Formats: sequence, structure tokens, C-alpha cells
Amino acid sequence: MASREKEEALEHLLYQAMQQPDGKEQEAQLIAQNNLLKIEMQKRKQMKRISLCYLPGILNGVILLLMATVVCIFVPIPFVQSLAVILTVLWGIGGIVLTQVGIRYFELREKLSVEITAPIFKREGKEG
Repeated sequence: MASREKEEALEHLLYQAMQQPDGKEQEAQLIAQNNLLKIEMQKRKQMKRISLCYLPGILNGVILLLMATVVCIFVPIPFVQSLAVILTVLWGIGGIVLTQVGIRYFELREKLSVEITAPIFKREGKEG
């Protein structure tokens, strides 16, 4: 949603840049719009996207592993222990399949991504 708002703002700036005021005002507005667009492009270059699309599958596996471990530790019946391990493996495979389906068909990669501003390490005018 945030990226759509940024695109709308960028489209609005482009639309304003295409308007036709007279003389020096037009040139000054074009320069101002150009500067704003350059700033926006620099901000976009500094943004890093980290995808968290595999996080649900990983959390599912960890929780299932912990539940199977607890059952194996506290329940002394071998049949129940075996059943817990088998169910954990099956549910883990199901979680992996659901994660892959979500990534492929429901654009989880885009929806579960975080934008982080990259730090700027260069200092202008100083060498060291």
C-alpha cells in the first residue's frame, strides 16, 4: 500500500511537471520538479527490500518440532511418541507446501516484504 501511495505521488509530480505555465515560471517549475524527482529516485535507490515470505513456514516447523519434543520427553508410551513424530513430519510437510503455494500464487513475496533504508557510508568531501 505504501508503494502505491509513492507511485501516486510520483505520478502527481510528473503530471504537474507537464502543465504549461508561461515563461520563466515554467522553467523554474520544471527545475523544481526535476529536483524532486531526483530526490525521490535517490530515496528509492537507498531502500532495501527484505522478503519474509519463508517466515511462516519456518515458524511452523519450529513450533511443531517443539511440540513433538515435549511429547517425546513427557509421554513414556512409544506408540504416542511415534504418532507425535509422524504427525509432526506430516504437518511440517503441509506447512512447507502451503508456504510454497502462498509464494507462488498469492504473491507472498511482495506482501511479506519489509523496506529498510540503507545507511549511507560515504561522506562527501572527506577521505579516510
